[in-house]
Amino acid sequence: MNYFFTKLLILLAKPVVFLITFILGPIKTTGKKNIPKTGKLIVIVNHISDCDAIVTQYASPRTIHFMAADYLFNIPIIKNILRAFGAFPVMRNKPDTKSFKQALSILNDEQVVGIYPEGKLSKNGKLQRLLPGVTLLIKMSGAPVICCGLEGTDKIIPYGSLIPRPSLQFTKANWGNVHEFSKSASKEEILDWIRNELIRLTPQQNLE
Repeated sequence: MNYFFTKLLILLAKPVVFLITFILGPIKTTGKKNIPKTGKLIVIVNHISDCDAIVTQYASPRTIHFMAADYLFNIPIIKNILRAFGAFPVMRNKPDTKSFKQALSILNDEQVVGIYPEGKLSKNGKLQRLLPGVTLLIKMSGAPVICCGLEGTDKIIPYGSLIPRPSLQFTKANWGNVHEFSKSASKEEILDWIRNELIRLTPQQNLE
């Protein structure tokens, strides 16, 4: 993977994203200082819109290599765009050894991997059940973890729509605190921490 090319492409794209989101819903970022400047890192994000990755990447000073649904890589133009911006495919709802190894490789190269632990878009904006696969990557990689709670991206591209629209409000990317887990940490301990962080970073109370 050409990390330099991806980083350059993202830097060039950020002014374009700024102009578009300035019209549709200006991005307001909090907690950016919490993001480690170097070293391997896992970014955990709630998933409420098809523009989540764009907003999260804009709000991050570092390049994030997102796991993206494998069916998107069957669409010729979309596939090329995703790969150019550092994304890689993952099969949903089943173990995927290939994507897991690729995520580990990226982390071993001291880069950043982005994951949606819900595994799919939320229909109503509420946090869904967290899939346990992320816990294995956290434990095996030994990478620090940080959560990013998104607000308002579902107003720009609502669930079931592909057409952006003005949200008439700020789009928020709220970064949490970095946490490191020991290899002895249980699956439940890790998932509980992720859930609590995403709840804290998003305006949710009665979560599903």
